[in-house]
Amino acid sequence: MTTNYVRINPPVVEFTDVKAGKVYKTTVTVTNTGITSKRMRLLEPTSKLFKFRVTNTETPIAAGLSLSGTLEFRPEKDEDVCDRLLLVLEDKAMEIPLLAFSPVCSLTMESLADFGSVMANSQVISKEVELTNQGSAPGSFQVLYDGDQSIRLSPSSGVLQSGATQWLKVELCTDRPTRVREEAQVKLQNSKDVVLKIRADVLEQSLELQDLEGERLSCLRFGPVFFGTSRVEKVVLVNNGPQACDWMVVLQDDAPGTEMGFDLQRSTDAALLERSVRNRATAVDPSTVIACVPNEGRLRPYDRTTLWVCFRPVSRRRSREEQKTSGASAAASKQDYSLFLKFQTVGSKDGFNHQQHSTVPPHNGYCVELAVTGSALPVSLVPSPGHSFSFQQCLMGERVDVLCVLHNLSPHLPVTFKFRKMANFISDPPSGTISPGQSQDVVLSFAPHQMGTFKVKQVLEVLGQVVHLEPSSIKLRLRSFHTITLHLSAVCRAQTACETPKLNPGITPAVTNETGQYARVPSSELGRCVGLVRAAVLSTAKTRLHSHGQSQSHRRNQSLDGSRRELLAFPNDRACSIRPASPDTTYRTIFTGVERYRYEDPDFSFTEEEEQQRQRHRDHYLAFIRSLRKTRLQKTTARLHGEVEDNIDIGLRPAAGLLTPQLSLRDLESNHSQEGHSVDQGHSQLLTTSMLAAMETRSRFRQVTEGINALPSTNQEVADCSRTLTVQQLHHVVIGPSLIDFGEVCVASVCVRNLDLVNNLQVYVWVQLELDCCPELQRSSPLSHVLPPLSRATLPLVLESTKLGKFHKSISYTVNSHHRSHVLVQSQLVPVVLQLSQSQVVLSPSPSYLAQSGYRGTVTLVNPRNHPADFTWRPIITETGLAFSIRPATGTVEAYRELDCEVMWHPSFSSPLEGQFDLCVHQGNTAQLRCLAKLGSSSVQLAEKHLVFGSVPLIFPSVRTATLHNTGHNHAYFQVLDVYPLPGMVVTPTDGVVPVGGQAEVQVHLNPGAIMKFDTRVEIALRNMKSLELRVGGSVEPPLVDINVKSFLFHGVYSGSSRGVPFSLRNRSSALARVQFDLSEHTDFTIHLPPHSAGTSQEPDVFVMDLQGQQTAQCCLVFSPKQVAAYDFNLPVTVNGVGMPPFSSSSASVPPNSVPKSSSSRDQHIVTPRPLPIAMETLSRRVQATVTAGQIEVSLPLFLSEEGGAPHPYRVLSLSATPHPPSITFLPPRVLLTPVPLDTPSTTTLFLLPTGYPSGSCLRVEVEEMVLKDGSRVKTLSVSLPHNGTVPPKTHTEPQTPISCTVTFCSPQPLDLSSHITFLDHLNNRFRVEVCATADNSLLTVWPYLALHRSEQQIVLKSGYLSGCSGESGPSQMTGKAVLQPCYSPSPLSRYTSSSSTFAFLSSTSNHSTSDSGDSRSRTGSAGPGPRGKEDWPQKETEGVTDQQQGIPVFPGQDSEEGLYYHSILQAVQKWFSQFGWPRGPNPISLPRSLRRVVCRVQTVDSSSSEWRNSYLMSQGKDTRTIYDMLRHLSGQTLPGVSTNQSLPCYLTERVQQLLHWNTVLLAFLRRQGACLSHIRPEYLLDSQEFSHWSSLQAQSQCDQRGLDYSSKVFESLSKRAWMDVLLQTYKVLVLPRVTEGPLSLGLQSCDSGSMEEQVPRIDPKPLTSNVYSTWERRLLTWLNLHYHSMRTTVWSPLTSTGDVPSARWVVNFDLDLADGLVLAAVLAAYCPFLIPSHLQRMYTSISRLEQNLHNSIILSQAFTLLCLDIDIQPTELSDSNPVLMLMLCVYLYETLPQYLPRRTITLSGSLHHTFTKQVRLKSPSSRTMFYHASIVGKEAHHFSLPQGASITIPPKGRCVEVTVQYSCSFLRPMEAVLLLTSRSASSASPSGATLAFSLKTQVTHITPSGIVKCKSPCYQLKKLQLKVKNPFSKDATFRVVLVESKANILQVEKSQESLIQQFSFRTNPSSDNNTRLTHTHTPPHTQPQTHPFTLSLSLDSC
Repeated sequence: MTTNYVRINPPVVEFTDVKAGKVYKTTVTVTNTGITSKRMRLLEPTSKLFKFRVTNTETPIAAGLSLSGTLEFRPEKDEDVCDRLLLVLEDKAMEIPLLAFSPVCSLTMESLADFGSVMANSQVISKEVELTNQGSAPGSFQVLYDGDQSIRLSPSSGVLQSGATQWLKVELCTDRPTRVREEAQVKLQNSKDVVLKIRADVLEQSLELQDLEGERLSCLRFGPVFFGTSRVEKVVLVNNGPQACDWMVVLQDDAPGTEMGFDLQRSTDAALLERSVRNRATAVDPSTVIACVPNEGRLRPYDRTTLWVCFRPVSRRRSREEQKTSGASAAASKQDYSLFLKFQTVGSKDGFNHQQHSTVPPHNGYCVELAVTGSALPVSLVPSPGHSFSFQQCLMGERVDVLCVLHNLSPHLPVTFKFRKMANFISDPPSGTISPGQSQDVVLSFAPHQMGTFKVKQVLEVLGQVVHLEPSSIKLRLRSFHTITLHLSAVCRAQTACETPKLNPGITPAVTNETGQYARVPSSELGRCVGLVRAAVLSTAKTRLHSHGQSQSHRRNQSLDGSRRELLAFPNDRACSIRPASPDTTYRTIFTGVERYRYEDPDFSFTEEEEQQRQRHRDHYLAFIRSLRKTRLQKTTARLHGEVEDNIDIGLRPAAGLLTPQLSLRDLESNHSQEGHSVDQGHSQLLTTSMLAAMETRSRFRQVTEGINALPSTNQEVADCSRTLTVQQLHHVVIGPSLIDFGEVCVASVCVRNLDLVNNLQVYVWVQLELDCCPELQRSSPLSHVLPPLSRATLPLVLESTKLGKFHKSISYTVNSHHRSHVLVQSQLVPVVLQLSQSQVVLSPSPSYLAQSGYRGTVTLVNPRNHPADFTWRPIITETGLAFSIRPATGTVEAYRELDCEVMWHPSFSSPLEGQFDLCVHQGNTAQLRCLAKLGSSSVQLAEKHLVFGSVPLIFPSVRTATLHNTGHNHAYFQVLDVYPLPGMVVTPTDGVVPVGGQAEVQVHLNPGAIMKFDTRVEIALRNMKSLELRVGGSVEPPLVDINVKSFLFHGVYSGSSRGVPFSLRNRSSALARVQFDLSEHTDFTIHLPPHSAGTSQEPDVFVMDLQGQQTAQCCLVFSPKQVAAYDFNLPVTVNGVGMPPFSSSSASVPPNSVPKSSSSRDQHIVTPRPLPIAMETLSRRVQATVTAGQIEVSLPLFLSEEGGAPHPYRVLSLSATPHPPSITFLPPRVLLTPVPLDTPSTTTLFLLPTGYPSGSCLRVEVEEMVLKDGSRVKTLSVSLPHNGTVPPKTHTEPQTPISCTVTFCSPQPLDLSSHITFLDHLNNRFRVEVCATADNSLLTVWPYLALHRSEQQIVLKSGYLSGCSGESGPSQMTGKAVLQPCYSPSPLSRYTSSSSTFAFLSSTSNHSTSDSGDSRSRTGSAGPGPRGKEDWPQKETEGVTDQQQGIPVFPGQDSEEGLYYHSILQAVQKWFSQFGWPRGPNPISLPRSLRRVVCRVQTVDSSSSEWRNSYLMSQGKDTRTIYDMLRHLSGQTLPGVSTNQSLPCYLTERVQQLLHWNTVLLAFLRRQGACLSHIRPEYLLDSQEFSHWSSLQAQSQCDQRGLDYSSKVFESLSKRAWMDVLLQTYKVLVLPRVTEGPLSLGLQSCDSGSMEEQVPRIDPKPLTSNVYSTWERRLLTWLNLHYHSMRTTVWSPLTSTGDVPSARWVVNFDLDLADGLVLAAVLAAYCPFLIPSHLQRMYTSISRLEQNLHNSIILSQAFTLLCLDIDIQPTELSDSNPVLMLMLCVYLYETLPQYLPRRTITLSGSLHHTFTKQVRLKSPSSRTMFYHASIVGKEAHHFSLPQGASITIPPKGRCVEVTVQYSCSFLRPMEAVLLLTSRSASSASPSGATLAFSLKTQVTHITPSGIVKCKSPCYQLKKLQLKVKNPFSKDATFRVVLVESKANILQVEKSQESLIQQFSFRTNPSSDNNTRLTHTHTPPHTQPQTHPFTLSLSLDSC
């Protein structure tokens, strides 16, 4: 920089790319460029980062000198710094800028990606754009583009290092012609955004045909040509594309508009007739008519070539049928040709068949069509007067002329003729040309040169231009193409006489000639003797008057022997004149036909020896020939055997078992076809579309899957694969499709598409695929194939990618390593997604569901993509909560499949009606489902609106029950609004449900703490209904009880004895008083209470007594001491819980009193007077007692013997003893063995505790014999005593050791045993223990055994043959026996691996103690404590004793797997009996509470009486149904001695006795029916209070040693198990026998029932062939097997179903084999086939996941709902079922499904687009009104309607009602549906009827045209008509067009109309594509001009 004569260098100081910590230096120089000296100074920068070192002088610097300094820069961080140096020049200051720049990036790139002009050949081309970082730091970039999907830029983002270069790849898919003008934005760091412009012109490969003048050519018209001649035209083929291409010509012989040799000027009828006749003859090859030279080649860009197209028609030989049709003399007619040549490029293609059926038209530029028209005329050269010319006889040297006129009848073409030279004949003129329609005279001359008769054929040749084909051109030559033969006859000979035979009927031979030889005239040649014989002789052949000589047998023999010739003998022939040469020649008379005598001349005939010699010679010659042939065959056989036989014998016979291969027609190829389709075809041979289709079809059927080599190996393969193919040959190699579209493919999934490799050549072809540039397809293999001749292979392309977005790649391949092409692979990579069938689910109540089943609905998850989708349902919890649930909560939906999920609403009074769930798909989408519950109306009433307590005792809990009855059609939900209406009063439950037809109890608990009178109201709110009000009233009184004894004194009571002190208890109040004596601390004292007043207690030493108002009871305190002691205590007695000990509030729960009440609530509760708590005096009496010894004492004097003295006792010995009689105590006191199958042992352990026995005593056992059903006696029980029953010794320090014995039960026949085992000691004392055991072959009996041995037992099949069926004689049938036997499997089998016939339950968790045998499988019995308490037994023997081992049937808890199994059985029993067990509709029950409490109506008393206390135990409902009503409903019998109208006593003891009597009658009735209930006692069926009272009575009376004291928990388990067993046996004996004998295949209407039952193996129906199934159960299994075997291939056919056909199975159990739902689905399909397309085909046939099993169960549940089956079964119960539930379901289906078979067919007929109506008349024989629900089901049910509604009421007593079915006809095809009428009960009193089913079918009988369209057009000229098609449906619909031609108006003729309707019905296919199809039917011949009436039918099908 130079300023003011100063130069600064550098003018600007810059430091670039500086980094912290480094030092940068530079020099700054200032030069004086002036002419004078100047004063200069340089000052330092202000920044500390810069340091400037300079020496400034004060002296001026001379001109030309400079001032220099060093500048240093020390950056501390990477940042830009700017400062200055100050130059002071004289008095002026100048600044030198200082700049420091940190490292930065500098990204630059090109802004244009120009592809130029490219071809649209479905190839992916790319262009790279350079992106460079010229800076010093890395820089990032990002590409933003969302334009055309065919353009892809990669990478989309990245970081570029300093100085590096990145190539941005732009890919363009040229799949369609377009003009690309796109822009992509590229963001560059620290730089401006760059807009990348993408330019490309994608052009279509275009071929064009032109004439020689350059005009576009579309049709080539040859005009008329004679048959056999040719005409050639030149065309020019132009390539208008910028790329070279291979082309070829294909003749389209099946294109629309093609005409092959028909006269288009004839009438339509004649042409059609000729076509129909010609189609049956040999068709003309169109490739012989049209030729193109060259027919293949290669064109460079924008190049052209000249082609020769030749038209050469050939006359076809006419068949006999054509000649007969058109006449024998008719000449060949004119033939018009209209053919189409397609000039197309050759490359990758889809194959011919794919192109023919493809709905997407190809691009027009790849091919161009050329229409070729021409007419072939026959040569109409007719000679006149004919084709035969006869010349007059002439002598040699003479000449005879005949005139022949040649007429050219062709009006279009001239004829050039030429006569061939012929000896002795001359033509004049010999050749010439005849103009069209003219004639030519020709003189034919005969000039013989020799004698004789001349019959020659003069050939008249017709000359024309005939083509000569060459490889590159076509030449025409004049040749003969047609000949006409003229028959010339002439005679040249001398004058001679021709003698004719003479007939002389004299004595000479009949016919003689000049030589005198005999003329032999047969009868058939007698006519040629006309004129030689008399007329009488000629008429002999006509007469039959004298034919008696020729018998019928002779005529028959003559007809059989046609070779035998008979001659005539005239009447006057002499015998010797008839001399035949052969003795077989016969002569007969001319009139009578009698055989004449003939004379055999020995000079001419053979003798007998000569005949024999000739025969011997003939036989010898034949034998010689046969011997030569036999020798030759033997040599051939020996040679063949020698080739395969050697000295080693391997035991195989050569070619043994081999069959001759069956060759099909396509395998038999003639040499002609091989030559015609060889690789080296002629240059003029054109490929036709039919030829290509045949080749590809043949290759497609020869698919090669194995043995394909990857490389050529044999010499033939190497030679064939090394040749270069021509264009036509390359066209025969099909690699396609050219576009492989994978569609939507999920990320990280594997998708496979097939690439077809077709070789239509006769040689091997080597195809190689190149996938190195495509990592997404690297899993595809193999990539190299050597295709055999005429074969087809498939290459699977496997796509797997992890990137989202559009994917397209062009895959290159080579053929024979020379020819390269490509295919385009494209796909759209998307994430996993699941679709909901509906976004909102509305749940409605179902009358058939029980209350606990809730509201259920279904939502379907659809997976539309190719990857399994994992999902999870996540509930959306709101403030109001969520009462909905969905199962399965998690799962997987397979690719392209569906999965049903069950949505359930758990109803209650406060359950919200709305809920939402989020469907979360793993690595996919999220969808939301809204759930709504729609409540139905119901009707609920209180049985009694006023609940009276009466007099209630103070501080004593009292309960009253109010019953809610539901008489509506839906379940009702209630809530108690005021739970605590009064102090001490609680209402329970707070909320609940009242089931349909059932009742719910509301209990009011009162535990008053003060004296008061109350009258209150409790409001019960009902959901969606009006609230109910319950009035409660009563009074509270204090108890006043006295004991008349002041104290109890027991003095001097001996040990072991008893003494009692009587006393009386008196209740002075009017309320109930409960007195309780707690003697648990004084066990030697007991109190005897009166039996009618004794209460129940849970503890053994606590005595309770209930005293009614003003009642006095006599009691007794009994003292029974066991040892010497003294007692002094106060008697512990309490009254209503008050006394000794002090009152404790814990004994009764008192509800809180401080409950806020509103003003209205206080008005409802009236309490007078104000309740005040009071103090009660307590009873206390002193008890004193002393005990003295109670032993036996004996004094024994001891004397010493002294002689002579008096005896004096030396000492007195005192002996004392306590007597203990011998006894045996049993543990358990009652042996109860689990029911077992037949021939299955059941073992348990019984403990015996002997007392009072000396050591060494022996015990014996006696077992009772049982009588079986067949009369045999057998001991089914066996007892094993250890050590032969020896009692172990007892020591003084240890207690007696128990004896463990093994009890085993086994029975070969069904047996319900209740017996005793007797133990005898050495004193013959007998001790008995009761044993209950059951052996049965019924699942309803042995299910506990199956539950205990779920993993150890399995049902196996033992195959056999059954002679006859059901006791009848017949053919043997294959059967199987279902037998339960041990399987010893180490682990339980999987439920879903197979359908094996095993019990694959979970292992048992029973807590039984281990028996002595150590075999856990034999622990079937149970044990429990006897009268002796457990504390008396040794500790080691009582450690494992539980409540389950008390000798009673128990119900395990739900905390174990076994308990869950028991609970599922209980739920199944409750559901069935709730729905079907009652006479007046469903009655929901809950075991055991519902049956044991609702026994009978209680005897009520006055409310003021004190006996009101027990009324709360019974139900007060109006609709009280008991177990006896159930038995009467199921069996139709009334139990003897039991009346449902009888009232029960109010006193507890009397009521217990009455109930025990009724229960005994109940059990006896069931046992008589065959129930196995020996282990159930009458007391087990009592309620808890009655059972406790019964137990206390047994304990007090001590008359029954079996009396036990159970806890409430044990009793509930006992009662539940007892009632469940009673109901199961009730079902077994009363319901299961409904499976009666009858045809099992009622639902299989399409097949032969008898043959089907014979084909399917059955389970043996004999009673004892199965140890686990009864006869009825086995019949059910046979029924299931029959329908599954028959329907599985029909329901899940591969043609209609997406899944596979399920595997065959033999159903032998009711749980595992039915778990997947397929067997039940097959049964439903047999009776309800309309369920197959809508429901059953959606099921999974190969289950691999639990959710798939649930999916099948949900579909079955939907089918049950659609059929209105009144059975409540949830999908989870079907998928994880128990055998009892499935058995009940199968019995129900067996009874119900036959009702769904249509009784008759209802046909609805009418006119199209009209409404059809039909009435169904129903009549009921019942005396009560019946209610039905009508529904129409089926795939096409939505087209039908019920205008009168779905509810139908049928009047009683035979009155009729009509149901109207309506169908709106919009379709021609017939519709089908099923009308179902299911019974619905309006109330409990209305009867239920059977289900009715009717088949509905439609028929269109009339068609009324919607309009008439007139069209007028010349023949063969296209005219278009516009027709408006309107869619009347609410969704998209497909349409099709059917065009029918008829001479008459078919809409006005009934017969034609019916045929038209049938034609429409058969031609319209609902599943066809959206294509318009035209069907044209021609009419019989008629004259021109013609009017063609057409009927156009447009049919629409809604999607």
